[in-house]
Amino acid sequence: MPRAARICEVDVAGKTVIVSDLSLRDATRLGMGVALLANWLIRGDLKDGRLVDLFPGYDCAATDFDTAAWILYPSKAFLPRKVRVMVDFLKAELR
Repeated sequence: MPRAARICEVDVAGKTVIVSDLSLRDATRLGMGVALLANWLIRGDLKDGRLVDLFPGYDCAATDFDTAAWILYPSKAFLPRKVRVMVDFLKAELR
């Protein structure tokens, strides 16, 4: 029987603000600090030892508006099929 999940929130502060996930990954590779990055983005870095998972026994996730991923599109009423397919794929893969 799996253990009940316990949520632990950690406040993070710093002087550098990076809004691009690729730039954040590069800054982390350069040793500028720790980062919460998507598994799919750093899978190769973890495998090659360029980055280290600091919490291998934990599932970590963004918990508020400033740290979450958002998909923006003009309207559900006229959503092109290819956009709907992409949204559904991202929701399934990044859940």
